[in-house]
Amino acid sequence: MNQLHDVDLKLLRVFAAIVKCGGFSAAQAALNVGQSTISEQMSQLETRLGVKLCQRGRSGFRLTEQGVAVYESSQRLLAAVDNFCLDTDVLKQHITGQLNLGIIDSTITDPGSPLPKTTQRFVSRGHDVHLNVYVGTPAELEERVLDGRLHLAIGHFPIHGTLLRSAPSAVWLQGRE
Repeated sequence: MNQLHDVDLKLLRVFAAIVKCGGFSAAQAALNVGQSTISEQMSQLETRLGVKLCQRGRSGFRLTEQGVAVYESSQRLLAAVDNFCLDTDVLKQHITGQLNLGIIDSTITDPGSPLPKTTQRFVSRGHDVHLNVYVGTPAELEERVLDGRLHLAIGHFPIHGTLLRSAPSAVWLQGRE
């Protein structure tokens, strides 16, 4: 690949989603497209890169050696692109982008929770932020922060938190009771 284009970033994001989901079928829901579209996009990416990224079929999904290398490299690239966008958005003094927030279900239903009012106030400030809220158990939220599907999780978590403390892009705030 001599030059990187927007379409390449899109295809790399599709590839990353397939890997995170563990295969084409599982990625359909995450990407909101059919398996034939995913297959076509993967074929395009493999053609552009000139390497086979994965084995797929009845025996399941498995990355090739080149696929592992491309996945690891694409993770660094996509993180750098996201950081660039955040850095340049700060210059505009206007927040844009997507925030993937995880919460424990009791946080929403708790009448004393400041979360609904806080998120409403944040969104009403005129920022162009698309807020995606995922409701799950503490273990699910921790897993999703670790693998990058969530930017932030709010709730009561076990104090151990050793995995989150070692995660490169995770912020771990440990409150005292």
